[in-house]
Amino acid sequence: RRLRPRVPTDWTDAPTGWPGEIEAGLLDAVLSIRATYGRPTTGVRAAVQRWREQRGGVHLDDLRVFEAVDADSMADVVHNRQRLADGSLKTVGLLRAAQRLRDVGVTRTRELRADSPVHRAAVTDVPGLGDATWHYLTLVTDAPQREPSPRVTDAVRTMLGSDVSPAASNVLLAHAAVAFDVAALTLE
Repeated sequence: RRLRPRVPTDWTDAPTGWPGEIEAGLLDAVLSIRATYGRPTTGVRAAVQRWREQRGGVHLDDLRVFEAVDADSMADVVHNRQRLADGSLKTVGLLRAAQRLRDVGVTRTRELRADSPVHRAAVTDVPGLGDATWHYLTLVTDAPQREPSPRVTDAVRTMLGSDVSPAASNVLLAHAAVAFDVAALTLE
């Protein structure tokens, strides 16, 4: 009941993430760094759609395809030449993270473990990427064992006026999603 006045009711353009699509999730997580997210036909979501079209409309869940791609070509396909904090193209960081994830045995979403420090380091040790990128990747791909982002836990604490654990935040988020008839990812 406390949430209802604070939550929008029109979810038409709300992002739904990329459950089970690690390529799309990594694109989204990296390209959305310091960027306007946009609508379905603009910004990051449009970039993911352009990548999907480049791949022939297939399900985007295989990091091995990035082995045959260079950062400049990818930047052209997704229409994104934005840079990370270290000055490199975002697509450079994305391809480095994809390589590092492959190096630790992750090629598909089902292999990505949100609770794995090794998987986390594969992303967060790439210059320009960090904890927020990691949390977002696990969020948009709906990776197993995912914790809510610290921002969500903080928001729940603020709304309730009391301390709650990340696990309790997940439970409350799931209940709120049911109450609002939207995906938990959309609320997060």
